[in-house]
Amino acid sequence: LPPGTMAEFGVRAPPSAIAGVMFHVDVISARGLKAKDSNTLSADSSDPYAKVYIGTHFIGKTAVIKKSLDPTWSWSKNFRIHGGVEAAMAMDIRVELLDKDTVGGDDPLGQVIIPVSSIYSADGAKTTVDATWYDVAPCEGEDAPTGAVQLGFSFTTGAEAVGESLATFAANVMKGETLPITLHDGEDIEVAASWDFHSYRPYVDLDVSAVVFNDEGVVLDACYYNQLSILGGALRHSGDSRDGAAGGIDEAVTIDLNALERNVFAIMIVLNAREGTLQDVDEAVIEVFNGTASNRKGMACVEGGSSMADLRHENGFIIAAIMRDEKTDAWQLKSVLEGCRGKDFTESLDAIRACVDTLIPEYLTEFRELSLERSFDMHKGDHVQITPDSPFATNEVFVGLGWETRCDIDSSIVLLSQDCRVRDIVYFSSKKDRATDGQFISHGGDNTTGDGDGDDEVITMKLSAAPPDIHHAVVVVNIYTDNTSFADVSSAYVRLFVQRDGNDVEVAKYALDSTVGTRGLCFARYARSASGGWDFSAVGEGVPGKRARDKECVDAVVN
Repeated sequence: LPPGTMAEFGVRAPPSAIAGVMFHVDVISARGLKAKDSNTLSADSSDPYAKVYIGTHFIGKTAVIKKSLDPTWSWSKNFRIHGGVEAAMAMDIRVELLDKDTVGGDDPLGQVIIPVSSIYSADGAKTTVDATWYDVAPCEGEDAPTGAVQLGFSFTTGAEAVGESLATFAANVMKGETLPITLHDGEDIEVAASWDFHSYRPYVDLDVSAVVFNDEGVVLDACYYNQLSILGGALRHSGDSRDGAAGGIDEAVTIDLNALERNVFAIMIVLNAREGTLQDVDEAVIEVFNGTASNRKGMACVEGGSSMADLRHENGFIIAAIMRDEKTDAWQLKSVLEGCRGKDFTESLDAIRACVDTLIPEYLTEFRELSLERSFDMHKGDHVQITPDSPFATNEVFVGLGWETRCDIDSSIVLLSQDCRVRDIVYFSSKKDRATDGQFISHGGDNTTGDGDGDDEVITMKLSAAPPDIHHAVVVVNIYTDNTSFADVSSAYVRLFVQRDGNDVEVAKYALDSTVGTRGLCFARYARSASGGWDFSAVGEGVPGKRARDKECVDAVVN
């Protein structure tokens, strides 16, 4: 591929859904290659390896053979070509030969370009080209190459292709699509990554991580280069590759899905660049295999493509989710392909969690409980549970409110009985609930401008101290500044946080995600649950009035 361009990123589609051509390539050996290391201690030699493309698709790379002009690789790969025979016939097979150079970019040794139409018999179900020698031709950066490379190919179409693809060929699922995972007894899956870098950019240390979540979006564990085995060996990491110099697979995570506990919902596969950005990557392939260690079968593949090339500032990439169907208990692979910030998976956790939130079935989100392990990114209509014995009920919880617009916004808590009669209103000039003298609720005071970073107003609550006749506590904010509505206010949010070791730990946040053209806003609500705990809900509904105690505002909140 030309510098700065990459093939499209995608995970490949279920075999039954594709009328494709199955392509198999063998890169066997080379002879008489040009010596590139004539000015070093490795005089008259090279460290050759090969990169293989079909059309615009990067298939993979061989190992680097040190100090040899006659290397033997014995490398092979299977690939599914989309669009059937017509698409395959329009493609070229390209094998680039390069000399690995750890100082500066790799040196080109030449290339071989073979039109598929010259070797593929479109009227036959299968075409095979046994090991054949091809002369090395000039390429950009090398106009006088020497030697030849030994290659073999096969193409399979029709019913034979569909049957064979189920066992040995990667399926192709595009961004957002899913692929069922079928395993037999004793089988596991392997998620394997390989990559290369632009010759004009320095090497970047890429890391593959597998982050494990339960169905509440809580991180259970992570498998990565510094923690090679987790969950009793159910996930195992191959170890760190710092420069992508190895042939074939650079890093891999093996997952024994049958050994996972029932509380595992999703395993997120993430790629991070410790230095630089993902634009430094020339090609990257993430492959998913099933089977046994001695008999791996290609199940899915993700190509490094334009999605990664467009990540100008991101150094993280959420590749895919291996997730459990909560109703059938079956596993499936879902392509994600979203960029994020973070030089390692820990710095990307917010983005990974947000992605997991979109995967959790809606019926399960009804039973979410607040947790110190994560912060819930809430949207209008979402709610989380607070059980009676949880620390969020028995200890102080802080309600922080913030906004960016310079105006006087006041926060209040409207306390209601079970039949929604107003019992009290806590606000900046009545800072404590009357029934408990502030043991239940206390207000931190008024911010008249919205200036400064962080929360503009904070309200402290201890739910276990709530009087028994209080069943609802509604968080209301009102704009006191005239001629201003919430349509004029930017970055408004409400969040819940606790104090832990002297630091704020956020456990839920709702950023206003709709346009509200009123001066008042019913932002969120606590409501007693039948179990004796509380539900915290993101409401986001406009109400009239510039003060929470105004009759028109109270009437709207109650109704």
